[in-house]
Amino acid sequence: MKRTLFIVILSVISSHLIKAQIAGVEKSVFNAQTGILGVWINQEQRLSNETVLRSEIGLDGQLWGGTIYSGTRFALQPIFTLEPRWYTNLEKRAIKGKPTANNSGNFIGLKISYRPDLFVISNASNTLVIPDLFIAPTWGLRRRLGQHLNFEWGFALGGMYTYYRRIGFTDNEFELAIQMNLRIGLNLN
Repeated sequence: MKRTLFIVILSVISSHLIKAQIAGVEKSVFNAQTGILGVWINQEQRLSNETVLRSEIGLDGQLWGGTIYSGTRFALQPIFTLEPRWYTNLEKRAIKGKPTANNSGNFIGLKISYRPDLFVISNASNTLVIPDLFIAPTWGLRRRLGQHLNFEWGFALGGMYTYYRRIGFTDNEFELAIQMNLRIGLNLN
């Protein structure tokens, strides 16, 4: 009886260890991604079996137009982002036989992005960019498409601090901001 109980306990423990090894995040994932308005390069570095630190640099796009402007205008502004992410369902995906490679799973994170006024690429002359800092909890999903492609969708609701004083206005401003992203990318590992 004791031997049977020992074998059952050992089987359960080894099963959980094997699932944890199969379902863990990658040690390092390096991507180039593009979305509706922008291009980014990012790396996810493993912190634990389910968490990563994502660092990203890119060009974030903006569109505007209307009756004040003649035609539609766009601008690309540099952006730097750090985001710790917790991949919440990797073990469930592995048990169901779904892929977890390249961190394919659902995630929760804390996004911290800074857009400085270093330069701007625009179709309008004298385009003014206003630096801002965005901090928000995020929720999203990442899926692998074939061997080298990935798809990512995310939603963030948080605060944006805009540095108006740097461009000559009297006050800075803090406001509620929503950010959604839809990206397709190439794994560069």
